[in-house]
Amino acid sequence: TQKAWVDEPEIIKTDGSYVYYYASPDYNRSSVTRGKIAIFKAGATISDANILKIINLPQSFQSVKMFLQDRKLIIIAQRYLNNAIPYESYFIDRNTKTTVIVYDVSDPLQSKVLKIVDYDGTYTDARIVDQQLIVTSQVWFNRWPIYPLIAKDGTLDINKLDLDLDKLTPAGITIDRTDDPA
Repeated sequence: TQKAWVDEPEIIKTDGSYVYYYASPDYNRSSVTRGKIAIFKAGATISDANILKIINLPQSFQSVKMFLQDRKLIIIAQRYLNNAIPYESYFIDRNTKTTVIVYDVSDPLQSKVLKIVDYDGTYTDARIVDQQLIVTSQVWFNRWPIYPLIAKDGTLDINKLDLDLDKLTPAGITIDRTDDPA
């Protein structure tokens, strides 16, 4: 934490009693914790540091970061849907998602999911400022739907241009404030 009122996401967080550690599949050699969040008792020596609980994450999760605040573990990750929606059919890339999962860790051994939210776009960063979670993701404009409309002479047949708002606007864009405590 660089400022008293701004929390930044990390791969390791502690509440003083427990340590929450995300072991990236790219850098961690242990198959027990690779791509998962391991919960340890804080203050234990290295020889006493036993894993108390493991939170399994989907293998598709990348760039995983965490926050720990008010007995809630907030996991933010990026994932790719592997062309679940044909890339050529939308102006906005709907295959890259930013996922936010909120766990109740009042009792870390009995942690449970409170909320899962999925947004279009590539996860870029997050902060908690004055107890409000701010997540940013970047949505890419897809130029592929335009190419079939270009004639050999280089002109664009605008009569074939489909300006359906569902294809033009990103799904899950949220710029408003919520009072939802979860």
